[in-house]
Amino acid sequence: MRLFPALALSVCFAATAAPAALIAQAAAAAAPSAAASPAHTAKAKQLLDATNTSSGIQQQLAGLRDRVKELASQQFAGTQFNPAQTALQNEYLKKVQDILADETDWAKLSPRVTQVYADSFTDAEIDSIVAFYKTPAGQALLAKTPATEQKVNAIISANIKEMQPRLQELTESYVNKIKAAGTPAPGAGTAPSLAPKPAAPAPKN
Repeated sequence: MRLFPALALSVCFAATAAPAALIAQAAAAAAPSAAASPAHTAKAKQLLDATNTSSGIQQQLAGLRDRVKELASQQFAGTQFNPAQTALQNEYLKKVQDILADETDWAKLSPRVTQVYADSFTDAEIDSIVAFYKTPAGQALLAKTPATEQKVNAIISANIKEMQPRLQELTESYVNKIKAAGTPAPGAGTAPSLAPKPAAPAPKN
């Protein structure tokens, strides 16, 4: 059994979250600012709804919850437990779910996210943006953006895969040149990995 890495949450969030979810993360960590007027706050909420930002963030948070629960469950994969250990496993997974439900609750995040938008846009800007998203062009942008982003992400992922052999070739050439120059090579000639590094193991008590 592996210890559940504390870094897993931020790693999977950074790897899967859309900009809307990143806004929620930033809002949760941001220092409180002066509260906007009720009228301006209402406009900011209108902007979140008109741009599908509220629903987008909630979808991303749901995906985050599922991914972290999956990571937590994997800590016990292949382990044979006795009844007492099984009870502890179930208790652990329940507490993981409770923490996720609390910290990714949209009702809890929504005021801070709304504050970010209220701080970022004036009434006139919000009115113009909302008006655009009510037009056929704005509706088309909302409807087609998810599929478009998936296609763009596929292109980027393919390029990253193509990049790795080139990096490996460059690294091997570099190592050979260093050896030929009489200086020890800094490493075994392995190209830098594009995958995130695993978290360091937790210290033993």
